[in-house]
Amino acid sequence: MLKHRSTLLGLMCLLALATAGAQADAYQVEPAPWSVLATKAERAVQGHVTARWTAWAPDGSGRVVTHYELLVWDERVATGPSDDAYAIVTLPGGRLGTRTTVIPGLRPFEIGDELLLLLTDTAWGWQPIGYELGVVRLHERGASYVPELRVFEDPRFGEARVKP
Repeated sequence: MLKHRSTLLGLMCLLALATAGAQADAYQVEPAPWSVLATKAERAVQGHVTARWTAWAPDGSGRVVTHYELLVWDERVATGPSDDAYAIVTLPGGRLGTRTTVIPGLRPFEIGDELLLLLTDTAWGWQPIGYELGVVRLHERGASYVPELRVFEDPRFGEARVKP
């Protein structure tokens, strides 16, 4: 019995050392700078969330997605201004009936949130680039100038428009 305890204790020590070594060698990846993400975006949209609803993912996987309607105040698109007063943005996750889909690290939008989004067109519709990476929650930043807003000065995007 003592031999088994010694073996078990030795294995636990080896596991602890291996885990500690792996953590010491681990590295963190810095997110891409906003300016780099902006070059990948097809649209840069600033607006307020006015509605949200859930649906089944269009790929038939049984996952839930949430659609958000944004009242667009300012928008830049690579091909010039868009005429849409609203943008529909789709994110994975949400609750539909008894099914809940959760995406770790992705916070859902709330009605009334003021957002700056870098969007790309996907099979599911418009989505922020890198999900949370392409989102600036302006309502959490206060009234001060947000450096990310310089994306609207980028000549890669078309002319801006402001909705009343």
